[in-house]
Amino acid sequence: MSECEEHVNISRMFIGSILAVNGKSLTLKRH
Repeated sequence: MSECEEHVNISRMFIGSILAVNGKSLTLKRH
């Protein structure tokens, strides 16, 4: 159970970081 939860947290952080990078690139392209 704990290992699965940790895996989900890591995947969420990974996806969140990708979304953050994409958002920054979009904002930079706008400017």
